[in-house]
Amino acid sequence: MSDMHDEAGNLISPQPPSVITNLAAMTTTAGTELQVVVASTPCRSLHIVAKPANTGVVYIGGSDVASTLYTEILNAGDSCDITINNANKVYFDVSVTGEGIFAGYLSV
Repeated sequence: MSDMHDEAGNLISPQPPSVITNLAAMTTTAGTELQVVVASTPCRSLHIVAKPANTGVVYIGGSDVASTLYTEILNAGDSCDITINNANKVYFDVSVTGEGIFAGYLSV
C-alpha cells in the first residue's frame, strides 16, 4: 500500500478506524470453509482468535482454505492479525466439527 500525499507533497495520515466490530463463528462440519464475514465489509484489519475451548486447530486463509492449504494455523486461544481491505475475503476451516473463532475488525 502506498502512502498518500497532499498537493504540496505532505504525507496524509489515514483517518483512524471509526468502529471495532466483534463476532463469533463456528462450523457445523469440519473440512468446510466458511467466510469470517459473509457480507462485503470494508475494513483495515481483521483479528482472529481460535476459541479457547477448541480441541482441534483452525485454518485461516482465502476461499480455498483447507487443512492442506492455509495462511495461518491456530491452536486453542491462538490469534492472528490480517491486514486486508474487506473482511469477507478471509475464510476459516476447523479440524473438529462445531469448533470456531472469535474475530474483530476495524472498519474504515
